[in-house]
Amino acid sequence: MLEEQWQQQLQLYKQQIDQLEDQIHQLITTHQGLNRYYQLLQSIPGVGNVTAWLWLTLFYGQQKLNHKQIASRFGFAPHGHRSGTSVRGRTRSSGHGISQMRSCPAMVARSVSHHHEQFARYKQRKLDEGKPWAIVRNNLINKMIKIICAIWNSGQAYQEDYESRFDRQKNAA
Repeated sequence: MLEEQWQQQLQLYKQQIDQLEDQIHQLITTHQGLNRYYQLLQSIPGVGNVTAWLWLTLFYGQQKLNHKQIASRFGFAPHGHRSGTSVRGRTRSSGHGISQMRSCPAMVARSVSHHHEQFARYKQRKLDEGKPWAIVRNNLINKMIKIICAIWNSGQAYQEDYESRFDRQKNAA
């Protein structure tokens, strides 16, 4: 009997979540600016609805995003110890920041490292170099934040085969 009540309550919660997701989707699709940024965010590998909604909530209205400031704000940017008596300490990420913003990029990084060849190769290369998984994960998170900010700033959808100007010059030489 108790299990039946739990199942009914769980079903009710699932219905409410579905209704909320539909309302959010409808709100985004009817607003031209939100829909534009939403489509850009959705083009990025590993970025799902929740991550896109969170970025829209936090950054909509800003024309340019700085990936270094965002990574630092949410505790992913490594900071060295530059003063005091413990200047020999390792460079570390603070681990501070809004928990939702820390979990979303972590999930994006985990997803792309498993499901997208380019990021899986990067992860494997770093692990083969002897880097601990925590550092590799943090690198992937920072890489994804940088990609999200670049897509946001450029207004162009993610391109799997995109090659930066620096990479083109390097390959031409």
